[in-house]
Amino acid sequence: MAEEPELALEPRGRYCVYLLAKRGLPSGAAARLLARLIGAPAEAAMIAGLKDTEATTLQYACLPCPRDPPVLVTVPGRLWARLLGRASRCPRRGVLRGNRFTIVLEPLGSCRELEEALESLRAARLPAYYGYQRFGTRRPDTHLQGLALLRGDQAAYARELLASPYPDESPAARRCRRSLWRAPGCSGSRLYEARAAGAKGPGWLRHLVPRQVLELQLAALQAYIFNRYLSLRISMGHSLGEKLPGERLLGGRPYAPVPGIGYRLGTGGAARELLEEAIGSIGLSPEDLAKPPPGLPRLRPYWRPVYTTPQGLAAARLPGCRLAVRFSLERGMYATLLLRELAEPPGCV
Repeated sequence: MAEEPELALEPRGRYCVYLLAKRGLPSGAAARLLARLIGAPAEAAMIAGLKDTEATTLQYACLPCPRDPPVLVTVPGRLWARLLGRASRCPRRGVLRGNRFTIVLEPLGSCRELEEALESLRAARLPAYYGYQRFGTRRPDTHLQGLALLRGDQAAYARELLASPYPDESPAARRCRRSLWRAPGCSGSRLYEARAAGAKGPGWLRHLVPRQVLELQLAALQAYIFNRYLSLRISMGHSLGEKLPGERLLGGRPYAPVPGIGYRLGTGGAARELLEEAIGSIGLSPEDLAKPPPGLPRLRPYWRPVYTTPQGLAAARLPGCRLAVRFSLERGMYATLLLRELAEPPGCV
């Protein structure tokens, strides 16, 4: 996967812009590692978007330039970075035109069947769900942490944050979770979790967890509510191109509301009814979102397209009847939206 950034390079500037390739690393961890390798402050490293930890991704990192920034930086098998130039400022997170994807598929049936299925998606409207990885890859429970925070259920928050090992986590992580991060060798890997394990009680946890982590957990809950809204919308028979009362129409495309944290619902009509149902389906009320427990970050409401369309969809045959599929999606969209349509079982919403 490769980013398509909105970024202007300049002959002079206090920030260095690197083209960063990573594999098996979270985007933030890769940017901080790059900063340490070039001698820049790790906390100042900026990336335009968060990418799948497991994927091989190509993205842009912006960070304060040291005196003599290296042109090439490598960590074999994990990270490769090339200095592109300088900038007077770093772009805000999310300032992207979109992302380009290259995915190799191996058909279960014939190559021809897969090619025909791909052809049918060339101009298809794909439901703009947040992808599975939005909620975590090895540990897809970020939205559950946000839900526990908003409910004020500190015991559930502690359980999801510290314990509850997931099968895709490493043996070391599962061992640390079983010991609530008190076992030897656990304190160095996830410092805030280790500190939280020693807190006086569950109510202290959110004071020990960094604010940006709390924001990530609550943002995942926002995304999960949107997914519930979109599923309800589809199950009720509304087409993706239909604007419901209370939704917005931008560029000829309906946009659905994503509720804020610390804000009242700002829409009405059928959209509000669907949104209230989506919120209620996870045991919350609009009032819970409007008045979160004290000390939690406030997150603004926003609007998200109901659907997206892949651009430049093409496939090339590889040996063994495999296909290299290439396409672009606008920012905030996931490659799994297209893959989901290819593999969707009958009756799936």
